[in-house]
Amino acid sequence: QEGLAYLKAKQYEHAVRYLTQSIDKGFKTFEVFVARGQSYYELKQFDTALRDLSSAVELNPDHPDGYMLKAAVLDRMHRTGDAVDNLTRAIANNPQISSLYRMRAAGYLTMNEPQKALIDLNRAIQLGERSVAIYHSRGVALTRIGRYQEAMRDYSIALEMQPSHRGSLLNRGSLHVCLGQHDSGIHDLSLILSQNPDDLSARLQRGWAYTEAGDLKAALIDLEYAI
Repeated sequence: QEGLAYLKAKQYEHAVRYLTQSIDKGFKTFEVFVARGQSYYELKQFDTALRDLSSAVELNPDHPDGYMLKAAVLDRMHRTGDAVDNLTRAIANNPQISSLYRMRAAGYLTMNEPQKALIDLNRAIQLGERSVAIYHSRGVALTRIGRYQEAMRDYSIALEMQPSHRGSLLNRGSLHVCLGQHDSGIHDLSLILSQNPDDLSARLQRGWAYTEAGDLKAALIDLEYAI
């Protein structure tokens, strides 16, 4: 109990110490291995975290938490394919948990497989997931496969939920420019720069937007600032 309390309090080194004592005393349960694995993950000790979470999955292969944390560790270790495989096993046992599809979709996007990501994101939404992250990610997948109007719709939904969301503003702004909607693109990119004038990606994109709109003076100001 002390180890779990320290984990909840984000005192991860203390959590590891007490959870290790529990394991040494024979309390080798799913919950203890998950908790210690999560603590090691927070301490960025990924190899050790992976061992604990693999033990947790062996103890309870039907519970999603072990798989989800193990996938997060594998992702931080740049083993995206292994993370996706792990989530696929979790989905086989828990096909109604939307977050598993969202996490696997993120892996597919990292692997540049937007069609597979889109299938998972659609499934997560069908299961009731509604978040900025889910609509932004589906916008990314749709953008990569060239379905720009649908992507714009999803970025707009994300922005209704969180008007200052940088990624959706940047991507929607860029799509506006690609589609010849220069004023709308400049508007989105300017919203980012109003929050952070040093955002170089937004500066470059707005410079490009001004160039496409024929305002070379404004374009030069942004491009020189970015350089």
